[in-house]
Amino acid sequence: MNEIKGLLSNLTMEHGVSGFEYPLSEKVRDMFFEYCGDVTIDNMGNVIARLNPDSTGKTIMFEAHIDEIGLMVTKLCPNGKIKFQPIGGIDTAILPSSFVTIHGKKDITGVIGAKPPHLQSKDESDKRYKTDDLYIDTYMSYDQLKEVIRIGDSISFVSQPRSLLGNLYSSKSIDNRGGVATLLLCAKTLKEHGYSGNAVFLLSVQEEAGLRGATAASFDNKPDIAIVVDVTYGVSPTVSGSDGFPLGSGSAIATGPNIDPSIFEKLKEIANRNNLQYEIEVAPDSTGTDAWAMQVQAGGIPCGLVSLPLRYMHSHIETIDLDDIKTTVALLTEFAKEADL
Repeated sequence: MNEIKGLLSNLTMEHGVSGFEYPLSEKVRDMFFEYCGDVTIDNMGNVIARLNPDSTGKTIMFEAHIDEIGLMVTKLCPNGKIKFQPIGGIDTAILPSSFVTIHGKKDITGVIGAKPPHLQSKDESDKRYKTDDLYIDTYMSYDQLKEVIRIGDSISFVSQPRSLLGNLYSSKSIDNRGGVATLLLCAKTLKEHGYSGNAVFLLSVQEEAGLRGATAASFDNKPDIAIVVDVTYGVSPTVSGSDGFPLGSGSAIATGPNIDPSIFEKLKEIANRNNLQYEIEVAPDSTGTDAWAMQVQAGGIPCGLVSLPLRYMHSHIETIDLDDIKTTVALLTEFAKEADL
């Protein structure tokens, strides 16, 4: 479990807001080089790692997105404050009192401030914050800021990864660095077991901005089947069992029109036979994941979706059970070994 924790800590500490992932892409490329014979970065920043690039068999692709939600600089104010807009789905209620890093000519740390509740009118206190009500304070003057910060610079959240009770782990960007860690461990396990099939690992960009990286890369690489690894809602004090899955309940295997029925059945059968914990996630419409885009590329790609239960999604205290990563690694490696390709 320490290996999973160390890997996840390494990944979540990195910054890669959607559309600004290039330094992270290079790091992820280097991490996959240890296990894959051919690792490249395409024009968008997607990382494509091929475990057995000389294999002539059909291709199974495992995919996870590397980007994270964040912000973008929209204005430098004369009083030194920075205005911003979100990249990806962000609840403005979580923003006040957050530490952030503005990625300008150099990284600058700031805090998101708001009007103190003591000074708010009743109408103000009864309303949710809007993005326009908030600002980033770096304690720098306007003249200092404009030397290092530009309109359009990305902004990421600052979060210290923490181990919680049992095997729980909390940090920013576990959506979807948890998926990236899962695929890296899957590649390692397959290599150690002498896997000879044609496995490709796609670590895609810009999922939070519209499933863009996976759309381009799956069309370009045209796998015969694809398994997407992402996160799903974890049961918490604010999310009931009807809307999510308990942390520690294993892999959430999706079914619905976005999912190839034979892949769904094969994943279930492997989980049952190997005593791997899993839940069934019903997705009657779009899964909201890269599987939705990949399914309709290159004449149609049969897709499966396996998700990790995650509490407090799209916040800087996302929380996961590391056992669910371990279980999902086992499920994917067995699927790769048994897939009829």
